[in-house]
Amino acid sequence: MEAYLYAYPEALGIEGLKILHRQHKVKNGIIDLLGEDKDGNKVVIELKVKKRPKDLIWQLQAYTEDLKDICKEKVRAVAVTPPLDKSIVSQLKKMDCELYYFYHHKNRLTFEKQTI
Repeated sequence: MEAYLYAYPEALGIEGLKILHRQHKVKNGIIDLLGEDKDGNKVVIELKVKKRPKDLIWQLQAYTEDLKDICKEKVRAVAVTPPLDKSIVSQLKKMDCELYYFYHHKNRLTFEKQTI
């Protein structure tokens, strides 16, 4: 999925998204995909394949803060996951985060933005 979104960032539907780096190292770890939106805001994209990702909340918070420390632009946090357990979604609601679910349909990935 990472390679696919790196090659086709428009698949997420974030207007003007450009991927700047894959596996971008920051103080607290490695961002799966670091992008920039049409307004020049940085976009931290964390990809997970499990319904109960144990590090998702921590990673989004830490990596977003790491970027805020070093850049002047607004930083957007984006999680791309399969449909999540309600407990994880409720934690994401407390954050300024965007959530996209991915689905596999006949060897094709599709992404759907969630309202949280």
